[in-house]
Order: sequence, then structure tokens, then C-alpha cells
Amino acid sequence: MIAEILDDGWQTHCIWEHSATISELYTQRARNEAQEMDCAAQAAELLAPLVEPGDSLLDAGCGSGYFFHSLKRRAIPVEYYGIDAAPSLIAIGRRELPAHGLPGERLRVLRIEDLGGAVDHVVCMNVLSNIDNYHRPLERLLSMARKSLILRESAKDGGHYSYVRDDYLDHGVDLKVHVNAYDATEIQTFVGNWADKIMSRLCGLLSAATPLIDRMLDRLTSVRGWRNTCEKTGPVAFGWAGRYAAKVAVDGPHLAVVDGNFYNGAELGDPGNEAERLIVLYRRHGFAGALARINGDFAVALFDAENGSLWLGRDRFGVKPLYYVDRPGCFAFASRPRALLALPGVPRDINRRFVAFFAASHYRTFDNASEQSPYAAVAQLPAGHLLEHRNGLSRTSSWWHLEDAHDSTESEATLSARYRELLVDAVRLRVAVAHRPAFTLSGGMDSSSVLASAVAVTGAKQHAYSTVYADKTYDETDDIRSMLSSKVKEWHPVALADDLDIFALVGEMVAAHDEPVATATWLSHYVLCREAAGAGIGALFGGLGGDELNAGEYEYFIFHFADLRRAGRADALRHEVACWAKHHDHPIFRKNADVAEAALVRLTDPNMPGRIKSDQARLRRYYDALDPSWYDLEAFAPVLDHPFHSWLKNRTYQDIFRETAPCCLRAEDRQCSAFGLEHFDPFFDHRLVEFMFRVPGTMKIRDGVTKILLREAMRGMLPEETRTRIKKTSTTSRPSID
Repeated sequence: MIAEILDDGWQTHCIWEHSATISELYTQRARNEAQEMDCAAQAAELLAPLVEPGDSLLDAGCGSGYFFHSLKRRAIPVEYYGIDAAPSLIAIGRRELPAHGLPGERLRVLRIEDLGGAVDHVVCMNVLSNIDNYHRPLERLLSMARKSLILRESAKDGGHYSYVRDDYLDHGVDLKVHVNAYDATEIQTFVGNWADKIMSRLCGLLSAATPLIDRMLDRLTSVRGWRNTCEKTGPVAFGWAGRYAAKVAVDGPHLAVVDGNFYNGAELGDPGNEAERLIVLYRRHGFAGALARINGDFAVALFDAENGSLWLGRDRFGVKPLYYVDRPGCFAFASRPRALLALPGVPRDINRRFVAFFAASHYRTFDNASEQSPYAAVAQLPAGHLLEHRNGLSRTSSWWHLEDAHDSTESEATLSARYRELLVDAVRLRVAVAHRPAFTLSGGMDSSSVLASAVAVTGAKQHAYSTVYADKTYDETDDIRSMLSSKVKEWHPVALADDLDIFALVGEMVAAHDEPVATATWLSHYVLCREAAGAGIGALFGGLGGDELNAGEYEYFIFHFADLRRAGRADALRHEVACWAKHHDHPIFRKNADVAEAALVRLTDPNMPGRIKSDQARLRRYYDALDPSWYDLEAFAPVLDHPFHSWLKNRTYQDIFRETAPCCLRAEDRQCSAFGLEHFDPFFDHRLVEFMFRVPGTMKIRDGVTKILLREAMRGMLPEETRTRIKKTSTTSRPSID
């Protein structure tokens, strides 16, 4: 027998296509002749304070689009779009609503499961309860909503599913409909898992005046649509600001709050959000032991009412910020200084040292004193440190540090395979928690490797954003092109136009940063963040940290030369200097044996293995711009850490913890936060960093080429043009956020 396979099953069995009663009701609603539904009125009232002029809204399961009247009645300035799976209902709206000001093309026949793209706000009322299950459509709605999702469905403890005959259908039509009440806790958890992927902030205080926590939270809520959550126990109040499910928990005598992500949640094993997991880990291992077991980017706080200890902790590399004030009668902490300055009794005096270096020195000096902030009364918890405040006293200590272990003796093939494994896994863990991710792409090894790893993990091409320039001296488009066909779903070049209002932009950035702006490269990243957020992106991935781990900066050659000399490898040293000159000589910035020798004398101490020196000429270049009576820069002696016997390792360690990385991470955090974006830097996965600090320098720099082991690790994953490129176009020297 010949098979008969038709494609009209959906419309044939759609209950909304077989009811004259429903058709008449939805026509009256579209004409604004029926009484406003309570759910429509409630949704409009919820939306009103969230909407900004120019925002877009999707009404998912819109019927005939009658919710448009609820918005218009309240003068809510939003661009309305509606979708519904029932063609007859959409036809009603297209026929009736243009007379009320809505273009008919704003209504489309479309199932929620088939949605793509992004809008600012999503409303879905009485739709999911009438389908077989909510998971996939709700996932699509969550993925589309940039700012808010208003959901009105039936929910109860335990849930209830039914599939019954519809009594409102035309005579002779016998169809059934789902009438479900989903489990309330299950839906909250499902939404919360999405919510955990959104940028957030934290704060807290130990004081008799715990109501001041509300004032602090107000200063942290930088993105419209965020909400505040507060938990109090005794003299302590913790606050969290963000979207959806708060990462704050109270369990018996313990109170915890988390800003950031624990990537190894499955390994930790305990259910719940990060704050709940932190409490469990603390009870088992103590505070330092808990932090040591977490692979993540985080700032956390925990209060133990049993012994009166308030603990603060910051991730190993300072990806998430954490500041505090310690004053008589009040100890307070927050993700931003601005929240602490809102407290009475906290002076707003600037830190003269910090301002002096911004005004008249090099960006590498800004974070040399890693415990300071731009404000005299506000301290910063350094990366990889914890603080315990107890009985009015505070003590800080390091909970993690890199060991001076011997270089690995394994083969380059073995190490490159391990490198690839670690980098791909670092990307995998972060992609798993990223909300609508995109990738910054410069065409260099670092950002390209992160993007290629994401493609390998997901099996799909990704969105990529790049800053482009009309001036080819700075434009990296040609370097980027080799990645586009194989790795990029859609490339979003963000052009910096000649008519850009620089002063207005810098003003915006200063307000977002709580401090001056150090370099023009941060301006391009700020514009890129704005473009990405406007397109519905929720998270940006970058290659920050790749230069430090892979010896990618030009000046790292000098410290590699010092290591070769100490090892007695004179022939190898001569060869590397010659290759350095061959590949990197410049008419202004010359590269030759004499230049190398002078740099070795200037930047390394040959009598102390591994001891690096600061580049005084670079630090002092702008000292004359500052009146010495305001602050004496001549007395400045930078802190130089020397945990290793290798000059190259100590130089890169210095950059990660005191020079290049801290100011870039802070700028990345502030600029992404300004637009509600999360940010991820997989090279700062601690497993990868610990691994790379055991890789010999000869596997990082060889034959005048940097990033040797990364290039080998990416063989077969990157286009050869990208993988083997020795030099690429660069907008400036550091700092940049790649």
C-alpha cells in the first residue's frame, strides 16, 4: 500500500483553529472591545519600570496580539512583536491591530520552539500550560530575553499533567488539549540555572546598622532589570544584585554570598547554587580548604555565627573584584568601591598614590600595591587571598600560590597534547555556564585558540566580535579572515568611526570604572561591549592571560635570553638573539645583539638568579607631569616578586599579579558589567596556569618565535595561516583586552 505522509498535522490538530467561540473572543480583544484580562494588566504593570525607550518586546503565544492594547493604555514605550502557532489568530491581529497603530508585520505565525535571535523583554501568558512540556520553549524564551522574562503559567507543589477533551471546539470536532500545572520548585530551579549565568555583584556589612545594606545594593545595581536580594543574621547582612536567582544562602549558623561561577560544580558534588556549595565545603574543609577545592572565578563571603568570623575570599587571579572597609564599629565589603562610599562615616578621599601613578607614570604601576584602591579608606583583597574578620580584628593571607617546581621533562608532543586537553576543558567548563556567548577575535593566537576550542567543544561555529579601523596600520581584519570560514557563525566587526565623540565616551567609561581610563585600547573594548550587548549577547570570551602564559610579549625575549645565559647555553643564546633580530627588528625599535645586551643589564640582575628589575625609563617617562609637592614619585620602588629561579617566569608572574593583568581584568569587569555582560578568560584556569609554569622556556620561545607550545597544541584546530603567523597587526602595546 502506498504511504500517505502529509505536513499539515499541526494545523489540523491545533485546537485554536477549530473554535468559532475563540475566534470571536480574540477578535473582540484585538479590537479593544473586550475587558482587559487580569494577567495582561499584571504583566504590563510589571514591565513598566523595566522598559526604557526603544526597548523591544516579544509576546510569545500572543493570540491576536491584544496585549498591545495593555501596553498602549499605559504608554509603555516598547516596540511590540507577537508570535503564535495558530494562523487564524495571527490573521485576526494583522487585520484588526493596524487600525490601533501596530503594523501587521509585527505579528508572525511561529512556534516558540522555532524562535531565534534576541529581544529586550519577553512576555508569555497561559501558553506553556497548554503544551506537552515546558522545557524546550522556556529555554528558548530565556535565551532570547536580554533584560526580563515575564511568565504566567499554572504551577503547584508536585505538579500535575492532564490531557483532556476541549469543550470549546466547533460541533463535530473532537480534539484534546494539555492542561498542566508544573512543579513550582522544578520551574524555579530551571530558570535559576539560566539565571546563574548572568553578571552579578555582592556586598555585605558587619555593623549594628544592617539596614544600610539597602543603600549599598542600590549603588551596585548598574543594569536596568537587576534585582536586589538581602539576607541577615544577627549583626551581619549580605546583599546580592543581579538578575533572577540570587547566589546567597542561609543554613543554620552560616550565611554565604557569591559573585561569579564555580566551574567544577559536578566535581564538588553537592546540589544547590554556589553559595550553598560554599557553606557545605566550609563545614568540611574550613574556609581556605573550601576555596582550594573550587575551580572558578569568584568573590565570596561567609559568616559563621558560631564563632563570629566573617570570611572574604577572592579567586586565584582576581577575575572578580572585592573591596572592603574596616572602621571602628563597621566592617563592610562590596564588588565595587562605590557601594562602600555610600556608607556614612566612610570618607571619599582619593588615594594620592593611585592618582599620581595614573597621572604621571606607566599603567604597570597602578596595581603594584595590590591591596590598595583609588580611595584612601577602601582596601582591595588581592587575588588568591582570604580575609578573616573576628572580634574587631582583620587578618589577610594567601590561600593559593604558584610553586617553584622543576620544569617538566616530558616530551614536547606529550606536553602539547596535555596543553590542548587543559585549554579545551577550560573553555568547555565556561561555555557550559555562559549565556548567549560570543568571542572577541583579533586574529592572534590567544583569542583564536579560545574560539577554536569552543567550536571543538560545541561542534558549532560561534559569533565573533572584532574592533576594526579604517587605518590599515591598526586594522586586524586581514589577520582575522583566516578564522572566519571554519570557526565563525557570524562575524561582527565593530568599526571605530572617525567622528566618534571621544570625550563623551571617556566620560561614560570613567563613570563605569569608578576611576580614570588608562589607555585607548579600553575605549575600543567598551564600544565592542555596547555593540555585543545591544545584539543580545550575554557573555564575552577573550584571550586575556595568553600572552603571560605563552611568553607572547616582545620584552619576554630578554628574560628568556637571561635564562639561556644562566644555563650556559651560549650557542643557543646567540641563535635566539639573531632570530629575534631577524623577525622583529624595527626602524625605530631596533633588535640586535647590542640592544639585547643593554636590555639584559637594564632588566635583569645576573648575580641573583631570577631577580628582575623594573624598567626605570618606562616608569619615569611622565614624572615631570606631576607636581612633586602633591606626591613624590621619586620615592617609588615597585614591589618585584621573585618566587622562581627563572627570569622569564618571574617576569610573567609579575605581569599576572602586579602589572599587566590586574588593570586589564578590572577594565574588562567594569565594562562588561556596564552592559550586563559576563566575561570569561579561559587562560586563567588555575590548572592551565600551574601547568604552564612548569613548561620550559624553550617550549615557549624558539627561533625568534613566541607561543611555541600553544602553536603545537592548536595544530589541526587552527587554520595554518593563523597558527604559524609570527607577527600580527597590533593596535598598540599593552594593555589590551583580547
